Amino acid sequence: MPLFSLFSLEDSAYAIQSGKYKMLDFPVNIRSQPSLSGNIIGRLQLHDEIEVIENMGNEQRIDGVLQNWYKIKFNEIIGFIWGGYISLNTWTFEMKNNKNILIYYRITSVINKDVKNMQPDDIFIYINNKRVPTNTFKEIYYRYKFHEGGYWNNCFIYPEQGKDSITIGIECIKEDLVMLLFIRLV
Repeated sequence: MPLFSLFSLEDSAYAIQSGKYKMLDFPVNIRSQPSLSGNIIGRLQLHDEIEVIENMGNEQRIDGVLQNWYKIKFNEIIGFIWGGYISLNTWTFEMKNNKNILIYYRITSVINKDVKNMQPDDIFIYINNKRVPTNTFKEIYYRYKFHEGGYWNNCFIYPEQGKDSITIGIECIKEDLVMLLFIRLV
């Protein structure tokens, strides 16, 4: 029996909970129905804050990212967006050289119902609202992810923190990401 048939890797969409989030890409169309065929009823821009009201449960894979459609509220508009454009967290850094750095991230999918799958393309870094190409910080991501065979290098999960490994991992690498960007931009 071939080795690959012993393991079944089944991925599903990461479920975003109800609450307030920011957009990590732009422009994002708000639709009348939870699909790309829904009419456009509004448009979101980078950093716009939305309220996720409900997970519609219909998964769709776009550019390799598996995510659900969500019912959202933005200002007075209630509509639907695909979850791959929703940032799970945001960090802001003000640099001395008047550069504003924002780091957003998302989760590509969940494998076998409990392992969060994240790739370098799931980290969105903007400097003064201009997106930094993924190749600029890929080396930092991989250095931490695969160092000594450990996930996120020396970033360990402590139960009392109540944080998942992705959040802890991003928190561990964010300062290195900012420093790498600062060095390359000076």
